[in-house]
Amino acid sequence: MTPAFPILDDHFHLNRRTGRGPEVIKEFMRSGGTHIVLVTLPSWSCGVTPSAPADFREVFDSTLADAEAVRELGCTCYCMAGVHPAEVGRLLERMSLTEAETLMKGGLDVAAEYVADGKCIGLKSGRPHYPVSPEVWDMANRVLSHAL
Repeated sequence: MTPAFPILDDHFHLNRRTGRGPEVIKEFMRSGGTHIVLVTLPSWSCGVTPSAPADFREVFDSTLADAEAVRELGCTCYCMAGVHPAEVGRLLERMSLTEAETLMKGGLDVAAEYVADGKCIGLKSGRPHYPVSPEVWDMANRVLSHAL
């Protein structure tokens, strides 16, 4: 039965690598769901190790491909592109805080191109959802401000 009004999940992740790809939408729709806002995953979830802002395109393009598969299943799908806040932890394993900040801001600039081109409805950004040092927290706030 189709609900009389839209049922929207405003922060939906899909991950083909873990087996929770577009097919999970069938379960969502069986529960009454009609619309999702599909947001990008961290780069490593797509097998990407970014070293330049353009490297995030593969992550964003993967999200767009998943969105098309979701639409083919009959669910309305909007996309948001951005650099996942957890990205900072992985980046700091191989670069400085300043380099990570520059890369994340650059990735957001690339994501903004997807919004400007009408491929995505907005930018996804945020801060780590776990304890981090004050320096990392301040950097995350600067990245978030850049997105705004």
